[in-house]
Amino acid sequence: MTTNFWQTFPSVAVAIPFLFVCGFMTVYFLGQKGFCTYACPYGGFFGLADKLSPGKIRVTPACNQCGHCTATCTSNVLVHAEVKQYGMVVDPGCMKCMDCVSVCPNDALYFGFGKPPILLPRSDAIKRNYSLTWPEEIVGGLVFFGSFMAVRGVYALVPFLMALGCATITTFLTLKLWRLFRTKELSFYRFNLKSAGKLRRAGWVFAIFACIWIGLNAHSGLIRYHEFLGGRAFQRIHLPDELALAQLNPARWLSSSDRDNIVQGTGHLHAASKLALFVNSEALPKLAWLETVARF
Repeated sequence: MTTNFWQTFPSVAVAIPFLFVCGFMTVYFLGQKGFCTYACPYGGFFGLADKLSPGKIRVTPACNQCGHCTATCTSNVLVHAEVKQYGMVVDPGCMKCMDCVSVCPNDALYFGFGKPPILLPRSDAIKRNYSLTWPEEIVGGLVFFGSFMAVRGVYALVPFLMALGCATITTFLTLKLWRLFRTKELSFYRFNLKSAGKLRRAGWVFAIFACIWIGLNAHSGLIRYHEFLGGRAFQRIHLPDELALAQLNPARWLSSSDRDNIVQGTGHLHAASKLALFVNSEALPKLAWLETVARF
């Protein structure tokens, strides 16, 4: 428990980059609901629960398949096709934002309750076109996991959701950069990145930005690697703090494994401190304690 409510929130120095990454960059690169669709863990959990939900966007016979609902949907749901085939929207990506309901010219869509999607026959499921191949999906998953592990908690600053946003952007940029050098034609929004096999100015700007972003992720991964191993070595040392604070010689209490952990922990935390772009307020006390004990 705490009497200081704001103590549970990150500092302003973390909050501003957090909002920039999760509130702006994920939207710019992945669309209005990019973070909810590709990064948010709650979205994945509720996507499974949505199959059991009786509350859905449903349709009346007044629908004439005009397609306004699909054109308006910011979650890339094929609303007109799903309501025609199933009588409701079954895609778990539906956010129930009601945008499709508001634009229907015939008031044919509404939010109502009925049979959940899991009870519907899906043998005639709507065929979808995906923007990634299976190899790209696998590479994207590996890049996402690696980037998340590299950024999560680095410098004791990056929170969980911010790490998810960074990993999502890193995955997008990596796959886009891969296609930039493999395909002859590539665009991003209104920017023509590559045409007739030649990189345009926008393509070079995108490539430079992507390389810097991916490079920073790799650098964070290196720092996180040293921080993790240094912290683990620190935890493995079985020596009471009182001995070091009292400036007593702890040599006779140190086992051979403790000495190895002191050397390894000091080396890793020194490397992390030397290469770091920011100060880790949690790693520095550990390093100071290791250096104090290492003198004996």
